[in-house]
Amino acid sequence: MQSENGQSQDPSPSVAKKLINFCLFISHICMAAMITLVTTNCILRYVLGRPLYWGDEIMIYLMILMAFLCFGYMLIESRHVRMTALTGKMSEAAQGKLWIFTSLLTLVYSGFLLAAMLYITKDAFEMGEISTITGHPVGPWQALICFGLCILLFASLLYLINKIRELTGNKEKGEPKPKVILES
Repeated sequence: MQSENGQSQDPSPSVAKKLINFCLFISHICMAAMITLVTTNCILRYVLGRPLYWGDEIMIYLMILMAFLCFGYMLIESRHVRMTALTGKMSEAAQGKLWIFTSLLTLVYSGFLLAAMLYITKDAFEMGEISTITGHPVGPWQALICFGLCILLFASLLYLINKIRELTGNKEKGEPKPKVILES
């Protein structure tokens, strides 16, 4: 597809961007839920002496999900923290190759984590694993963590594709240079 100004228009980046932004929204909900749980538990613990017994377990799941979703967002937006004391002195081509190599490592590692988590989640559903604290099944929470890992893996793949495009010179015109928040 082509836009009015003659540049090619690929619908997949906008879909990917919408998905990543949706995941950031979900991570905001996770953070709001965690803040609410902590506040409620503090009030209940010190006023009534009886906190919510399930609050800590739910917060752990929410925190893991939020971390994976936020890492995916930060990666795709190229806002991740990076130390460039050594790599900053390398040529742009060498830096690009290093980014591709580390992106491949991230993909392999994230894929390994996802495969392991899917295996654990499948077992939890098959065995009907129940939390000893809440008495509820753990499988659905583990499935949510798998979703977060899928988003991280997807963002890592998009980041790798962007780095390969940059290195080969196939970067779309008008694309902004990645934002660097912290450099040393």
